[in-house]
Amino acid sequence: MARCGGEGGNKMKRIAFSLLVLFAIVLAVGCSGGNNSGGDADQYAELVFDNTRVHTVEVTMSEEDRADQLANPKDKTKYEADVVIDGEEIKDVCFHTKGNSSLYFMVDAGKDKYSYKINFGKYVEDQTFHGLDELNLQNNFVDASSIKESMAYWLFNRMGVDAPLSSYVWLTVNGEDQGLYTAIEEIKDSFLDRVADGEGTIYKPEDGGMGLNDEEMERLKAGSSAAHDGGGGADLAYKDDDEESYPDIFENAETDDDVQTRARVIRSLKALSERNDLSKYLDTAEIIRYFAVHDYLVAYDSYTGAMLHNYILYENDGRLAMLPWDYDAAFGSFP
Repeated sequence: MARCGGEGGNKMKRIAFSLLVLFAIVLAVGCSGGNNSGGDADQYAELVFDNTRVHTVEVTMSEEDRADQLANPKDKTKYEADVVIDGEEIKDVCFHTKGNSSLYFMVDAGKDKYSYKINFGKYVEDQTFHGLDELNLQNNFVDASSIKESMAYWLFNRMGVDAPLSSYVWLTVNGEDQGLYTAIEEIKDSFLDRVADGEGTIYKPEDGGMGLNDEEMERLKAGSSAAHDGGGGADLAYKDDDEESYPDIFENAETDDDVQTRARVIRSLKALSERNDLSKYLDTAEIIRYFAVHDYLVAYDSYTGAMLHNYILYENDGRLAMLPWDYDAAFGSFP
């Protein structure tokens, strides 16, 4: 294999840079991508995920709650708040900090521009924002360009892989500017309604050893490896037919599941391990498209890195697929 050096290497760099610029231009003119398949999904996709402008999100909560949130961001305490999105008010939503290592790094750096999640139906049953159940607000702490995640999801959607919608918002909390955020559609029920007519089950596998706390962060700072494999199923390797052998999967269900669904997931993992009739148990075309884009994005804070997380496992009628999640450290940003 020839090395990329000299004029050839420079040419490849120029091509890569041109692609990045192209993606930025496409995003700027409003190509949000995706497969909007009905009613409410069309509404929220055309509202908060309209990429022709920067949206406004104004959160109001009690001063006491806000002070506690800023003092204890790692707790991810859920607070009741009101929110106004582009002038439309939604009352009694749930508002809390979010993130894993990014949240700890933000706190340790002495910064207070945290990532947040808004759950519209936590306190009011069936309340949504025009069909959207949850909205993520990413602070882009590890992405100075603030465009990597939007570019990644645009590319997945463009290449036929179901991915969350994204846009940009300006966030204020109790009247204080927090800055520019990337708004990202949560992959839960509203996502399924949009891309799959509500069919299927969503899991967000997480290696059981990945739960961060202050002690774990000190271990990492001391130079220990971030790699984990608790053997709980996040590697998608078949172990046995007992659902309790896969806590990394089944304890992280994002939508309702049941005994039958979990049995189908295990059956598919077994077929994968045996290389047996794969097209019956795996959506092979979707998976191939997923890995083609994922590997192009060089995203190692993921299933293909050391930590076995940041991907979506989707089961529908006995077939599995992988869908994208969390790409702020894409394009080689994660060591």
